[in-house]
Amino acid sequence: MSHATLLERLGGTGAIQQVATALYARLMADDEVGPLFRDTHMPMQRDKLAAYLVEACGGPLRDAAVSLRTAHAEHQVTDRHFSIMASHLVDLLEELGADPDAAAEFLDLIAARRGDVVSHSQIAGLPGLSGLVQPPG
Repeated sequence: MSHATLLERLGGTGAIQQVATALYARLMADDEVGPLFRDTHMPMQRDKLAAYLVEACGGPLRDAAVSLRTAHAEHQVTDRHFSIMASHLVDLLEELGADPDAAAEFLDLIAARRGDVVSHSQIAGLPGLSGLVQPPG
């Protein structure tokens, strides 16, 4: 008996690419996080995110030149920025009709990477979904 990967349960590579495209559209329009992408080549950034997410969800391995932590180190991403991104992602998955269990697993995967993305996180090793979205402060 085979078990579907998270990637399959979320709708496959095309669905992840759609999520990456829609997420960056929202982030660019967001007054707080949009400026982080001011000098970013967005088509390439979107493709990098989609490839990373596909791999993380059980798809084929990508050729990653740099780690997630290294890629975000110079951008001064804060816990608040991460929480804003996560909030957009939660809304987006709901709007796209993602399976709730698959969406929760996906969000847990993202939450586990907070420490790799946030430059000066005051929160170490946040477990699962409970650490994904923090109230604005």
